[in-house]
Amino acid sequence: MRKLRKDCPKEFTQEFSFPEGRSDVFVIEDSLNISFDKDYGSIATTDEPSSSQQAFGHLWPSAGVQVYRNEDGSAFHFMGDNVRIDADPARSNSWSDLGTTIITKSGCYGLYEEKWTLASGSKSFYIIFRTEILQHMGWLKLSADPDSGEIKLLDYFLTTEQSVNLP
Repeated sequence: MRKLRKDCPKEFTQEFSFPEGRSDVFVIEDSLNISFDKDYGSIATTDEPSSSQQAFGHLWPSAGVQVYRNEDGSAFHFMGDNVRIDADPARSNSWSDLGTTIITKSGCYGLYEEKWTLASGSKSFYIIFRTEILQHMGWLKLSADPDSGEIKLLDYFLTTEQSVNLP
């Protein structure tokens, strides 16, 4: 373990390594090209005195797949949510092909916080998706571990119906 720097917050004490399965693909329906790429990365500033770093775990939809975003821009949904395939057409950003940050970890001079921060605020959550041609929609049930940083696909659902209800 490296020595704690006095110009870093005291909670930054851990050496960093990415979780197992740093890059992976969750294939939902191969014949329809519905998949999500899971990857981890990091960014850093090089300006003194901060030299702050951020590690993250991200989920990217495949081409032709869009993720439903709440009004606050988050892509996280929970039990009981119901979304229609044509939800919120007046809100141009309600469906997006952009990726979603699932988990983050802050660092300072190469030392990181002990635990990962869950962007959803919960260890398990759903992401709702549709195909751009509006023929299929569904959900992913995911989990994120704040200790290891591991993101897992727990379950998924795919339908040709016009809405999904989260169980």
